[in-house]
Amino acid sequence: MLLSIALSSDMILRIFLLICFLCPLLFAFTLMLWERSGSPVIATLTDKATGKVYEISSWETSIGRAKLCDVVLSYATVSRLHAVITRRKKSWIIFDTNSSLGIKVNGLIVKNKASLYDGDTISLGGAEFIFRALELPERKKKTRKK
Repeated sequence: MLLSIALSSDMILRIFLLICFLCPLLFAFTLMLWERSGSPVIATLTDKATGKVYEISSWETSIGRAKLCDVVLSYATVSRLHAVITRRKKSWIIFDTNSSLGIKVNGLIVKNKASLYDGDTISLGGAEFIFRALELPERKKKTRKK
């Protein structure tokens, strides 16, 4: 008898990230399969300390100290696989991959994941970056009804 389990895409991503965290060889192999060269830039991360711009050209981008990450950072306070930024239909989401020193978005601590908007400040283990979404609108400002 087969057991049927319905998994959400969020749960599948969490399982995948856990497997990759536990098995670095699988993570490396997966990144090699998903190598994406020549893709258009759809977002950027700008290091506030150095001004260096990291280009994001995929729906999923890994960030960390490991050489196999899409965005490789040399800060000692950044974990080997610190975070993953994903693009959904009309939004961006950052996932904390159980990093040692965590993630903050606009000064707020991220528990598991958080939405990202154009112009947000991301802190990865204390290193700060500005996120620029090149194709999505900025966060809508809340207006009060009178």
